[in-house]
Amino acid sequence: MEKIENRLNRFNLTEAQKEKYAAICKQMQSASAKPKADLRKLAKRISFAGFVKGMKKLILTDKEIRKGNTSLCLVPVGWTESLMNIRSLTGACPAPQMQSLGVITVYKPADVDAKPYLTVFDVLAQIPAEFADRVSAFCLRLEDKFELNGYNLVLQAYEYNVELFAK
Repeated sequence: MEKIENRLNRFNLTEAQKEKYAAICKQMQSASAKPKADLRKLAKRISFAGFVKGMKKLILTDKEIRKGNTSLCLVPVGWTESLMNIRSLTGACPAPQMQSLGVITVYKPADVDAKPYLTVFDVLAQIPAEFADRVSAFCLRLEDKFELNGYNLVLQAYEYNVELFAK
């Protein structure tokens, strides 16, 4: 915690901002400490979904999703595979009718010059407890130019917008 406080003190932050960032750092630490066995249980019932254009391309940015001409599909991926680099949509199928539970922010520590890398386990570890029993799928809803705009220098982490769904 001292390391986090030292980092936060390097920036000209208000006390409220320091408290907010300290809480997010605790959230990231808690997520990294979750047992893999618990995450595997969640992964068996929570699927990765994505907005797909013509069953050929996975759309990750919110702006492109809102343009339309996409459909929500369940996309099979490995639990530790990067969700940012899915090239094959083999096995993807239209998602059943689902209700959005809202969008959460998932944080993934990374060096400033590191490429974004997010896995199913990273997301599952940060799903809030109040949603955990209801979530059946999630998808990425990234902002435009994510590699530039999605990095939080204060936290030294990427911030991913993740939409949660229930059947």
